[in-house]
Formats: sequence, C-alpha cells, structure tokens
Amino acid sequence: MKKLCFAVSSVEAATEALEEVRKLGISDESLHVIANDKIELGDLPEADITEENDIVGGAARGAVAGTATGMIAGLLAATIPGAGIIAASGIATGAVGGASFGVWIGAMIGSSVPNSQLEEWQHLIDRGDILVIIETPDELVAPVKELLEKAEYEVIAFAEKDDSIPIT
Repeated sequence: MKKLCFAVSSVEAATEALEEVRKLGISDESLHVIANDKIELGDLPEADITEENDIVGGAARGAVAGTATGMIAGLLAATIPGAGIIAASGIATGAVGGASFGVWIGAMIGSSVPNSQLEEWQHLIDRGDILVIIETPDELVAPVKELLEKAEYEVIAFAEKDDSIPIT
C-alpha cells in the first residue's frame, strides 16, 4: 500500500481527479482531501484526524520512550537488595506499563500537533491549493500515477510515500 499525494489548484480539479481515481476501483475510504479553512470542500472526502495530526507518529514515539523508561525503572527496582524474583519481573512489567503509558501520552500530544508529514505541503495548502491523499494498493500505483500524469488539470506537486510512514 502506498500513499500518493498531489496538490491541485481548485475544488473542481480535485473533484475531477477523484472521479477518475474512483473508476480505477479505489473507494472513498482511501481518499482524503486537505485544504485551508477558507475553502469549502463540498462533497470531497475530507481528511480525518489521523491524516491532519501526528497521532500515529506521536504514539510510536511514546511507545519507544515509554518502553525505555519502564525498563530503566524495572532495572532500578531489580537492584534493590533482597527483592529477588519479584523485582526481576519488574523489568518486563515496567516495559509493558511504560509502553502503554507512552502510547497514550504520545497519541494525546500527537493529536494536538500538525502531521509532520504535511510540512512539505503546508505552503501549498496555505496559498489555497488542495492536497489529495490516495491510499493506493500496490497493483494500482502505476495506473493512478499514469492517470495523474495525463490529467488535463494541473497537478502542482506529487509524492509517493510508503504506507508505513504515516501521512496519517
């Protein structure tokens, strides 16, 4: 799965592009549109919070930091003399607890931060262009790219991202 991103200059161009993409079998659940607050998107599928904010990235960073912090706390507990096996299990418990807490805190922070993957597109969004994100199955990447290259409307910018990288 790839995320294909491109910008167009109008709602009409975005609508036309999405109509063509739908003909290739891509459903509305895989289509996301982001524009500045001044643009009325009408029936276009607006991006949800996971595309606009850094929730996924925040949760991932929180899991890493929480796991490390929990393991360190568990190791410190294990060094207490006489604690024995009970303290040794604290390493695993600390890692799991730290990861859980880290994911929760990371997601909360990420929900209030703009998606870092959108930084390269922000100047286009700010000037009034419309960003279209298409979650594309691998077998449809080439046909979608070909469709966009042949488009009569202007594709201002284009990028292809691995789905493991959240634009999301």
